[in-house]
Order: sequence, then structure tokens, then C-alpha cells
Amino acid sequence: MFTCDVAKGNIPPGGEQKLTFTFNQPAPDPLLAQLAMLQGIGQWTEAKVELRVTGGFVPAGTADAQVYEVVLRAYVHQI
Repeated sequence: MFTCDVAKGNIPPGGEQKLTFTFNQPAPDPLLAQLAMLQGIGQWTEAKVELRVTGGFVPAGTADAQVYEVVLRAYVHQI
């Protein structure tokens, strides 16, 4: 349900890269659209994304990759 505009890439030394994550809402449930008592009912969905930064100068005794975990959450209007 989530997409990233840059799945993989290279950044020059000292450069920056902006990542944009987009939530693609699934088609609405017809039952929720028809019954007023079910309006607004849904559930949270979650996805964990791993960002890995590698390369460049690495001091002796440290890992050559830095890993960051990003948690993406969105509310889905479905039962």
C-alpha cells in the first residue's frame, strides 16, 4: 500500500536525498459506503521500511553500513 519515489540510488559526498512515501488507499468497501452506521470504521495498517546508507569514509572499527528503520502508518477505511 506504500510506495517510495526513490527505491535505490546514489548520493554524492555531502549531498542530500529527499524520499517521499505515498500511501495508495485501496478501493472503498461498498458495504461501508452503503450503511451509515459503518461510516468511518476501519483499521490502521503499518509497514516497516529499512533505509540503508553505505559507502563513503568509514572510520576503523565501525560498521560500513548505517541502517535506519522507518515505520509508515495509515488508516484504511475497511473492515
